[in-house]
Amino acid sequence: MIVPQQEQIRQVVQEIVGLVKSEADPEIFYPQFLALATSAIRGEYGVFWVFQDDGTVAPAYERGDFKATEDESFRKSRAELLQAVTTRGEPLGAALKSDASQTGSLLAAPMMHDGACRGVVEVLVGPAPPSDDSPDYLRFLSRVTDMAGEWYRTRQVRQIQKSQESWSDRQQFVELVHQSIDSNLTAYTLANEARRLIGASRVSVTLNHGTGMRVAAVSGQDEIDRRSNVATRLAALAKCVTAAGEPLWYRGEFDNLPPQIETALQEALTEALDVYSDETSSKTVIVIPLRRPAPPREQGRPNEEEPPELDQGEIFGALVVEDEAVLNDPQTTAQIEFVARQGALALANALEHSRLFLLPVWRALGNASWLIKAKTLPKTIAASTAVLAAILILWLVPADFNLEARGALQPVEKRELFAQTDGVVNSLHVKTGDYVTQGQLLLELDNPDLLLEEERLLGESQSSEQELQSIHRELLRRGLSDDDRHRLSSEQSRARSHQEHANTQLALVRKKINSLRLVSPAAGQIVTWDVVRLLDGRPVAAGQRLLTIADAKKPWRLELLMPEKRIGHVARAQREQEADAPLRVDYVLSSDPSTRRTGTVKEIEPVAAMYPEVGHAVKVRVEIDVNGSPRPIENPRPGASVTAEVYCGRRSLGYVLFHEMLEWVQENVLF
Repeated sequence: MIVPQQEQIRQVVQEIVGLVKSEADPEIFYPQFLALATSAIRGEYGVFWVFQDDGTVAPAYERGDFKATEDESFRKSRAELLQAVTTRGEPLGAALKSDASQTGSLLAAPMMHDGACRGVVEVLVGPAPPSDDSPDYLRFLSRVTDMAGEWYRTRQVRQIQKSQESWSDRQQFVELVHQSIDSNLTAYTLANEARRLIGASRVSVTLNHGTGMRVAAVSGQDEIDRRSNVATRLAALAKCVTAAGEPLWYRGEFDNLPPQIETALQEALTEALDVYSDETSSKTVIVIPLRRPAPPREQGRPNEEEPPELDQGEIFGALVVEDEAVLNDPQTTAQIEFVARQGALALANALEHSRLFLLPVWRALGNASWLIKAKTLPKTIAASTAVLAAILILWLVPADFNLEARGALQPVEKRELFAQTDGVVNSLHVKTGDYVTQGQLLLELDNPDLLLEEERLLGESQSSEQELQSIHRELLRRGLSDDDRHRLSSEQSRARSHQEHANTQLALVRKKINSLRLVSPAAGQIVTWDVVRLLDGRPVAAGQRLLTIADAKKPWRLELLMPEKRIGHVARAQREQEADAPLRVDYVLSSDPSTRRTGTVKEIEPVAAMYPEVGHAVKVRVEIDVNGSPRPIENPRPGASVTAEVYCGRRSLGYVLFHEMLEWVQENVLF
């Protein structure tokens, strides 16, 4: 009698137990289970039959190649055995002899769940053992098939749990997406909650905007730059898809496009998809048009089939999903369709609500209805009276219109010392605060290249001189032919020209060498800060500002940086003033903030420039009124910080306080 080895049986059972506990998917479980079961009982052929949703039984996995499966008698015997096993719910075996001259025992065991057969494991054992050996194999097959039933039971429980979780997530999604009637908030909620429910990388919502599309929301982003490349490409892609009116499931190729899209917008859609994919590196894009709910059908037509909501109504936007995994999961595909349907309803309701005439006004009035109730009416009247009085005061009461600007105190007589050529400071004869006279030597530069160039040019000049003397001696010789005399004359002209060129270059180089010694352009005080650290031993370039010399004994002035947005008021006030009455300026020094001094606008530069301190500004020069100030400035320092107010006439108190807010509204809202 052939009995399976006990050790092999035990090992197979342990492997099947581990497979059952692993909760593997059917695609993995069926092949591995059937391989273990057939190998343990030396089966040549095996099939794992599973009941379908329509009640029929179909092979889920088939192992081995048995020619008798094509035999009519074998198929009849198998059908009778399967019918008996599924009906009686117990394992059965049958001896088999086919017309193909292959014999064996056909064993079948049911996979039971809740008293019903959910599948059948069928194994062909051959050559056929004596009939009294089949029960050993059949009992083993029945035992492991019961284990498969346990796997099936666990999988069903897990699927029920997942289904319950899915319905709970869907219910939460519906509650959140229908919670608000604000279209922007609804679009934001739809994008973020759809991403969570679907498990996609990114979900975006686009809405109709004029003749095009605009991106209303992107999952994970509180704010959207609608001018960015990604946003504009996404809007263009959504516009192409909604124009065709069919959902797009793009997997990186155009083989499975809907016919409407393929015929109408193939070229435009291809370009939009290519550009958007290159911009975002997304190879899987799903675009589903969002439609308004279809209008209700006329009464009296109950038997006519209702079309799906996604295929009816006006398109007002699109839902864009980006994730490679979602296209390969039917459950996720169903989630996307559910999200699109519910999102379309919620957004359609929010957009319909936002179309109400004067909606912000009605909302404000509705929220303010408590103000006119009996208990709060006196307070409302008092508050309204106070507000009206404040408005009248701001409108009717005049006030000085002063514009603030920051600047610096500078001497009127101020000269800058610039480097005339490149070099390195090798001798510095002054320091910060020193008083100098006009023409005094301040510093010396070193430029070895200029010295080498001078020596080279001097050598060329001397060489040309020697050549000219030699030619002159040759010309004085007697008996020269006309050709020799003509040749020497040409060489003399060339040498003289070369010498003149060398002398000209030499003069320029010597002029540069002389400019390495820098002298003071005027008498005054060195006001450049930390001259020794700034210049001593440092390389400088031609045109670089090195020192500032100011004459502190002569008059001083203010140099204010008036922001560009305020200079118009100053210019207007200057035009309105009389010619002999310049604009008054009040200022305080940062070193003496308790003393308020005065001055007058002397000059306004005609151009604006960019300054790191205030941005774009216009420089305004102010003449200091020595007689109108309480006391003169003691020990003035060039560059001392100043805060000034330029008087620009009289305006209403409200304009003086809120003119910048009014100008912002005019520039950014009304323009």
